[in-house]
Amino acid sequence: MADIYRNLPGKDCGKGGKQSPCGLPMCKDFTKPLLKGDKTLYDCPFMEDDDRQAIILILEDYYKG
Repeated sequence: MADIYRNLPGKDCGKGGKQSPCGLPMCKDFTKPLLKGDKTLYDCPFMEDDDRQAIILILEDYYKG
């Protein structure tokens, strides 16, 4: 999960009770729902394409076992 977190934008846009686009307070909270399939990489509007591609590779390795 740390590899995924390192590739997230790190804006923590929901911190302090603000409404975030993904519905979660901090980027670290995004990783578990992403792994479970409850969130997609497109739920974060701040994610850059290169970071999205890096996470896709990480997830492919994760699900290969």
